[in-house]
Amino acid sequence: MLKIDTLFYIGDNYYVKANSGLPTWQVMSICGTDADGNDVSNELSEIILDAGYEMRLSNLPLAVRYSPKTSRKVIDKAMRLVQAGTGNPAFFSDDVAMEIVRRKGADNEEAHDWSIHGCIEPHPGGGHSDGSPVGGYVSLPKIMEVTLHNGVDPVTGLEVGLKTGNPGDFRSMDALVRAFEKQMYRFIDLHTTAMNATMSVQAHYLPCIYSSIFVDDCIRVGKTIQEGGSRHKYINFFLAGCATLADSLAAIDYAVFQEKKLSMDALIHACDTDFANQEPLRQYLINKAPKFGNDLGYVDSQIADIQRKGCEYAQKLADHRGGWFSCGNMSQTHNVALGGMVGATPDGRKAFTFFSDNGSPMNGRDVNGPTAAANSVASMPHASNFGGTLYNIRFDSQTVAGEKGRRIIEGVFTNFCESGGYHIQANVMDDEVLLAAQKNPENYRDLVIRVSGYLAYFTELDRTVQDSIIGRSTHLAGQRSGVI
Repeated sequence: MLKIDTLFYIGDNYYVKANSGLPTWQVMSICGTDADGNDVSNELSEIILDAGYEMRLSNLPLAVRYSPKTSRKVIDKAMRLVQAGTGNPAFFSDDVAMEIVRRKGADNEEAHDWSIHGCIEPHPGGGHSDGSPVGGYVSLPKIMEVTLHNGVDPVTGLEVGLKTGNPGDFRSMDALVRAFEKQMYRFIDLHTTAMNATMSVQAHYLPCIYSSIFVDDCIRVGKTIQEGGSRHKYINFFLAGCATLADSLAAIDYAVFQEKKLSMDALIHACDTDFANQEPLRQYLINKAPKFGNDLGYVDSQIADIQRKGCEYAQKLADHRGGWFSCGNMSQTHNVALGGMVGATPDGRKAFTFFSDNGSPMNGRDVNGPTAAANSVASMPHASNFGGTLYNIRFDSQTVAGEKGRRIIEGVFTNFCESGGYHIQANVMDDEVLLAAQKNPENYRDLVIRVSGYLAYFTELDRTVQDSIIGRSTHLAGQRSGVI
């Protein structure tokens, strides 16, 4: 574990925020089931969890492939590790991951031998038969902003999208959603075209010869990963800011079409002026309109439908290697950098601030307790997200203390996985500790935090990213409903 943790790289100013903590993406997958469906948890699984508890490394995320058959000893050790505030391990549904890789073309043996590559992306065959690179991020809040301005980016003034109609003329939410979907397909086309051009150049000038040696079929066919030598070929890119989009659509429907609080044009103007002199309106949008993360069927189903359509559209597009594109629901900490390019949004978010992280609800919006929040995320189309869906949840350390606390965390994790969710990970950390670490970082050099699909030392993160982590909802054990 120490040897793996020695890997390191340095990023530029953008990636200091976008991949804050500068992870190197190695993940240690344990447990799961074999080709006959038997649990493969063993003594080594337990040793790895014990080592994780003792060492608290920042650059070795642990991934438990969870099924209802996973051994009791492993679950107990995993819960002890989560409860201790290490950020480890993450739980992945074995059933959902196998369904994803089967849809990607894996046979039964490869499906049972899936593993995590990168952050939370499931790869078949132990990861050595799938040459899927990460293909970037598509900002859903930016697409919404362009849709609300009939194809124009109000931040730059450039016409970058389609002319889908003046939103002030829309007479229903259905008209707005259809316009958004057309813009989404447009930007997926632009994104995948750029990726094909980029990777074609990379295949010629920077062939990954060493990596290709270890990927099945590359040597046999005499091609690198970028040329299409791997057995399975996908390029994973990610739809970012899903909860901000969900909350914004719900706010528009509630304020404009249901309550008729204001017109569409008035709401767009409020966003364009960053709610200047309209703080009561902003608070109305934040506190009255329904929000993703509260187990509300209408809000959850609308964003699930958009996600599914985006994924299905992308997965019909061929890449330059004879493979295909695929989508996931993830942002890493690109939600901070990308949020800096998007003005105020109809959910009440201020201009150029971070939007929702990964597949999680927006900070502070999931107020009906951890089970409701997890149910909303579990209702997303996980099997259609070939690149995976990343879910961060945070617990108050005092209310999940002791044996009862461990059982509460376990219940949220296992119920999520058994209800159709793909991935869940938790921070058990109080604001007081994180704020103290910001004020006196020299006293908290060993404070490890779960950032996204990776771990990092909290004091090494960009300040904006630190603030976004502190702002995540802190769930209380036994909380049922109401504002925290």
